[in-house]
Amino acid sequence: MRSFRGRHADLYRIAAAIATAAVLVALFVLTQPVDLARHNALLSALGQLQQDEIRLGEEVLKLRFQLLNNYDQVTAIASRLRDTSRELRDGDVAVDLRQDPDFLRQLDVLEQRLAVKLDGLERFKSANSVLKNSLSYLPHARNDLLKSAPSAFTVRDGSDSLLEHLLLVHVNATVPDPERTENDIAALERNGAHLPPASRGKLGAYVRHIRLVVQIERGVPELLETMTSTDEIEGPSAAYRRYYDTRQQGTAVFHFVLLLATLLLLAYAVHVFLQLREKSKHLQLAASVFSHANECITITDAQGRIVDVNPAFCRVTGFSREDVVGRNPRLLASGRHDKEFYARMWQSLAETGQWQGEIWNRRKNGEVYPEWLSIATVYGENGEATSRIGSFFDISERKQNEAEINNLAFFDPLTQLPNRRLLLDRLRHSVASVARTSGQGAVLFIDLDHFKTINDTQGHAVGDMLLCEVARRLNACVREGDTVARLGGDEFVVMLENLSESAGDAVAQASAA
Repeated sequence: MRSFRGRHADLYRIAAAIATAAVLVALFVLTQPVDLARHNALLSALGQLQQDEIRLGEEVLKLRFQLLNNYDQVTAIASRLRDTSRELRDGDVAVDLRQDPDFLRQLDVLEQRLAVKLDGLERFKSANSVLKNSLSYLPHARNDLLKSAPSAFTVRDGSDSLLEHLLLVHVNATVPDPERTENDIAALERNGAHLPPASRGKLGAYVRHIRLVVQIERGVPELLETMTSTDEIEGPSAAYRRYYDTRQQGTAVFHFVLLLATLLLLAYAVHVFLQLREKSKHLQLAASVFSHANECITITDAQGRIVDVNPAFCRVTGFSREDVVGRNPRLLASGRHDKEFYARMWQSLAETGQWQGEIWNRRKNGEVYPEWLSIATVYGENGEATSRIGSFFDISERKQNEAEINNLAFFDPLTQLPNRRLLLDRLRHSVASVARTSGQGAVLFIDLDHFKTINDTQGHAVGDMLLCEVARRLNACVREGDTVARLGGDEFVVMLENLSESAGDAVAQASAA
């Protein structure tokens, strides 16, 4: 057990280490060029801004070539771009960064570029919708035209050529040749001049949609270039990197102080470790002895409550550690000892601090067992008892062995009658009793006739059964205080005590028995 002063010294060392660690943490916070949470949030926002700007161009190209009218995806991306730009301008994530003029300048350029892109997106959505409708309408318009003039082969060829040209232009993402288109339209109109008025009206509608598609197709590449350009994406990110590098340079002094403090703490930790390592060895050894000892160990506090028990205690008593910690050891009491027994125990502990002796306790399953118990008191620096350590071991087996040894020494193993040794001992006591009281006693020697013949003809097992039966019957014939003993073989002795003082009456009593 460590001393009171030693425990306080360790507490002082721990407190010093904690205080030093707090200083190091404070220095570490001071050495950060920017707030880490804002740094991560800002990097995430700039990264999201770049990804959304790239994805906007990708989604627009998909809409362009697939002629889709579902603008939910590009609308969501445009909304995120506006939100991210607004967060960089007004939000908390870039509150420190907005002090940098270069970043503000790059942010202005970015916002202008985004405004152009979002305006181009709206114009593209309108143009793409018209283009989709017109390209979807042209095949129907051509078919309707040809149905009204089935014999106009030149009109059929001219309309097919124009439609095929426009579809190839769209699929190949090229710009239609306006001169060729106008020449084809002029040829188609000349060939359709002889058509009926209704067919010429359909031809005119077909030509108007052709010119509309050509006009839109010529303007779409410029819109796509506006929305897919990423020239200004890196501007705010580059400005932030320059800002971060500038702040990082200002932390060099704090880094040096932090390194020096860390080295000092490391040196102190090594010093403390070397001092405590030896103590740790002793504690580990004590803990190993406590855990692996075959002897049951119980530790109680000054109030008599159980603080800890070892595994041997749990094996012997059947109680788990959780069952007994915090409780009084009297939960093991068997009830076989009176108050005087425990009073003597506590008197010895109060006077000498120790006690040992045989005691009967009770297991968790209710079984009562004997144990040899030793109790030692641990005192503090003020001389008061701080705890007590009880160690004991189960002596049930020893008690059983003693009983078996006693049985083998004084009783016949076959019939369980007293043997010659116990008979002689009882004869000595009986003779001494007769001498004091003038009473009479008798000793009867009995053997069995032809017992050897029974053994030889029926076997020793039958002979043993006969001897046991004779012993039973002899015990049934005598009084409670008399003794029936077996000397060996088929020889039995009956010792009668407390007969009449008159010799004649004593002989009569012995004969009746």
